[in-house]
Amino acid sequence: MEPAVKLFLSYSHKDKERKDEFLPYLQLLSKECNVSIWVDTMINGGDDWDKSIVKNLETSQVIVLLISPDFMLSQFCTTREMSVALDKHRNHQAIVLPILVRPLAEGKYEFNSIQTLPQADAAGLRAVSTWGEKRDEAWLRVVEGIKLAIQPILQDCQRYDIDARAQIIFTHVEQDNITQALKDLMDFCEQFAVDNDECIDEAMACKMNYESLKRQAEADIEQKEQLRHQTLKRVLKLIRNVRKTPVPQQAA
Repeated sequence: MEPAVKLFLSYSHKDKERKDEFLPYLQLLSKECNVSIWVDTMINGGDDWDKSIVKNLETSQVIVLLISPDFMLSQFCTTREMSVALDKHRNHQAIVLPILVRPLAEGKYEFNSIQTLPQADAAGLRAVSTWGEKRDEAWLRVVEGIKLAIQPILQDCQRYDIDARAQIIFTHVEQDNITQALKDLMDFCEQFAVDNDECIDEAMACKMNYESLKRQAEADIEQKEQLRHQTLKRVLKLIRNVRKTPVPQQAA
């Protein structure tokens, strides 16, 4: 399955230690939520460094900024990465998530209008480096914030997947390939009707009914056409029901 969301990680190389500390949490998020992570250490030898960064920044739906004094002092981080990220954010082309990894003096920063992580309950925003022995908890709160932010993208991707898979089933029916349509329908219901056992049971009943009656209808063209229309109606009804089922959210 292709990753539903691409996440770009922007950081100052002087914060490499914080980046390396954070990556395992991102990798767990990647497995759980079908997210692909891009970081500049993935640039291959011989690749154009600048072009690789720009290309991956432009094609990411989520951009995480590891904010620190060194990040804000880096011309490349601020003008080449953060500026592009914030433009995409303002144009609703990406979600930008600033993560305060080291304390920063109060001031007017470009990202100030965006909720920054991690939040420490009543204390509000606290830089990751100030959590002491609870730094793991800080990273977990960052990941929870990312998961919450990407839910709309994940749901849109799943709805798109539902519609694309439904269209394949319709095509099989139109081509009179009912057996394949019903096989795909079973897979479709099992994948997308997670909390709707009735849909799965109906798909199974539809498949069994068709296979039983198909043998009787083989010699009768009119009866075969009636069976085809009857099955098509059940397939359409099932797909409509699955589409009405709310897309399950990822557990926070």
